[in-house]
Amino acid sequence: MQRWFFLKYKPFIEWPINGIMSVENKEAIQLKNLVKAFDNLPWLIKFILALPFIDGFAWGIYRIAKGLDKSDGVMIIAGIVWLLVGWAILWILDMLTLIFTGKVTIFA
Repeated sequence: MQRWFFLKYKPFIEWPINGIMSVENKEAIQLKNLVKAFDNLPWLIKFILALPFIDGFAWGIYRIAKGLDKSDGVMIIAGIVWLLVGWAILWILDMLTLIFTGKVTIFA
């Protein structure tokens, strides 16, 4: 029996070096589709998603998905913060940017 028999086997999981940030990876394509779906929503639906208690979850997930899609660490952290406190305070910022610009623009 060889001492290093495991070296001749392929790894159990063959991941690309940059993981889900890779365009070839199906998860990255799905994240891109999620971001496009949010971007293409009608203004009224975006406004409803910016209401208190809904905003933290909906736009937090949007920011995390967009950050993962663009490999932007600041946007990922902003999405996590939005998930934690967006329902209480940060929904006001999303509501104002939706009213004045028609889209969510702060850290997105």
